[in-house]
Amino acid sequence: MSIIHKALKKADSDSSSDGHTSIKSSARVSASASPQSMARLMWIFGTFFALLAVAYFGPDYYKAYKIKMAKQKAAQSIQIGSTQPDATPIAGEMKKLAPLTSDELSGGATELSKKGVEQYRAKNYERAYEYFMAALKQEKNNHVAYNNLGLTLKKQKMYKGAFESYRAALAIKKDYKECYNNLGVLYDNLGSYEDAITNFKMAIKLDSDYQDSYFNIAVTYEKMKKYKLANIYYLDYLKRYDGKDIGFVDMLKRKTEIISQLR
Repeated sequence: MSIIHKALKKADSDSSSDGHTSIKSSARVSASASPQSMARLMWIFGTFFALLAVAYFGPDYYKAYKIKMAKQKAAQSIQIGSTQPDATPIAGEMKKLAPLTSDELSGGATELSKKGVEQYRAKNYERAYEYFMAALKQEKNNHVAYNNLGLTLKKQKMYKGAFESYRAALAIKKDYKECYNNLGVLYDNLGSYEDAITNFKMAIKLDSDYQDSYFNIAVTYEKMKKYKLANIYYLDYLKRYDGKDIGFVDMLKRKTEIISQLR
């Protein structure tokens, strides 16, 4: 029952006790109003409170709220456990570019994927998308192209398309640890932390020394304020870290010392 309907029900009750039949009649008329008028009323209330929030907290607060709600909506639309994913990801409103030329389309799926990676690294995500789609047109079971397509769509905030791409890649290659890790990052970004943890652990199950997932699972547990678990995975990551960034290692060690004192 909505807040408005609760108020109307209370108005009915109050009017019957004090004899003000006009209030009761008015409440009945409002309660039987058309769905369009109710929707309009809710829109007015929503707009009023949004403006009030902007005035009180500032525009940055409202922007952060809108982003949070958009992420929640996206997370609800890509719940794991659904049916087999469609092999054709939903690209959404990807910016239209001039079609790839015959020279650009030369080579096989592997070559096209490499060109897509080059465009991705240059942050030309729309063109990267075109190359990955061209690669999949030539080789529909190319799990690497699907994974890279997912990364590209995620960068464009096309979360459903990214999800479908990752799931398509995993349907082709079930032991694809990098894709499980990327799917975990997607869920983490959308605030679905439990789903993120599940996918990071799947990647670790496939490769017990997979560094990226140890680090990512630690970050997610820290967001969940499960500091003990976060500390365990940060330390596990440090045991497996094979990089040469001494400053990063020292920073992470200090971080684990701080986290170990949190409850």
